[in-house]
Amino acid sequence: MKKSFLKRIILSLCIIIVLYALAEIIIYKPVKLCTFGFLLNKSRQYIICEYVEVTGFYWRITESSDGTNIGKYVRLEGSDFDDDGINVLSDNVYYGHNKFVYYGSFKENSFDELFGEEDYATFYAEDRDILAPIIRFDCFPNVFKPLFYLYDDDFVE
Repeated sequence: MKKSFLKRIILSLCIIIVLYALAEIIIYKPVKLCTFGFLLNKSRQYIICEYVEVTGFYWRITESSDGTNIGKYVRLEGSDFDDDGINVLSDNVYYGHNKFVYYGSFKENSFDELFGEEDYATFYAEDRDILAPIIRFDCFPNVFKPLFYLYDDDFVE
């Protein structure tokens, strides 16, 4: 009797999980999958940045393939970047404290009078990605939104 009841509970939970996954895919259609830290392309130079909004800069380096410039503000350049890579994703993604991966190369370190003695890095980005999980700023509905890919509402029209 107990085994039969336990089997029904396990079966019910499995059905609920499968239905939830299907509903998530139907409601939030995947546009871009994010990557995991262990899947980074280690053969290319990369930086991992977080979005910060300070005067003159939008990005700060939290990790780099060569271990340099960590903690510095970075100016992103590249053919696909307008306004330092901003205005592509919605504010919910930027303000959610997500980590962004940029592949490319460092150009130079420069000084800015706003920082006094500190310098900032300039990085020429050829490609970009976002690390999993994706945390969105609107935290309550985030429980039901996908963690491993971006969907339509994550992009600015």
